[in-house]
Amino acid sequence: MAAKKPLLISGGGVRYSEAGEAVMEFCKEFNIPVSQTQAGHSALPDSFELSVGGVGVTGGLAANLLAKDADLVIGIGTRFNDFVTGSKWVLFRNPDIKVLAINTSEFHAEKVDAVRCVGDAKVTVEELTKRLKEKGYKSGYTTEIQEIKCALIRSSLLTYTGRASKSVFMILKFSSISHRCLLIFMISRISLSRFVITA
Repeated sequence: MAAKKPLLISGGGVRYSEAGEAVMEFCKEFNIPVSQTQAGHSALPDSFELSVGGVGVTGGLAANLLAKDADLVIGIGTRFNDFVTGSKWVLFRNPDIKVLAINTSEFHAEKVDAVRCVGDAKVTVEELTKRLKEKGYKSGYTTEIQEIKCALIRSSLLTYTGRASKSVFMILKFSSISHRCLLIFMISRISLSRFVITA
């Protein structure tokens, strides 16, 4: 697997298969950011460190910015409807992008010119995890996932309040990336989908 910037999209099939833990293990093992569709929301906790929120035309900026440059999209249990893909080329801008679709429905697995894998989400993700471990795969992400989440928090605070307190920016400036990202959940659960990066 040569993908350096993969993005996993967790759909409703992850909930139905009870594959949330398997998907989180997969993402942690290979350092892959995960977004959720509206149908897939709640299969993974929002506090999961590699979660980048909703994706698509009704999604958030973090997931959509990562999707723009993704070289591989792994859709698990998603129907790849227009709300998720933005008719594919609106959201996914990399001309060399590959799509892997894991779905129990052959019809949905064939969408967006995907390489299809027809099967149960949990069983398939567990098998994929095993095989990629054997090959020693890791994504090419270093700190990009956490940095984009933190930049969006800072931007959202400025947009939401028109200003932010000096103490909040001191935290953003001097804390580690992981501590800064905790602000996502501590500061009034702002929906990032309504905001635009201003800084």
